[in-house]
Amino acid sequence: MTTKRGNRKTNLLMINGFTYSQDHNTCTWKCSSAYKGCRSKVRKLPDGTVYEVNIEHNHPAPEYYVKDGIYFKV
Repeated sequence: MTTKRGNRKTNLLMINGFTYSQDHNTCTWKCSSAYKGCRSKVRKLPDGTVYEVNIEHNHPAPEYYVKDGIYFKV
């Protein structure tokens, strides 16, 4: 699990090739494809400790390329 910089100046959490974005400044990180109905999410405490994980997705992992340390979806 790593945090990456997305092309929209946001941080993304990456787990097994899937990305998660933080839900409205909360401890919940939702799959970046949540708008497509994916219910995968991760919950982290402010210190970074993960306390709840659902990494089941209804889609394949997206492909990315990296330019200057920023991840872009293909």
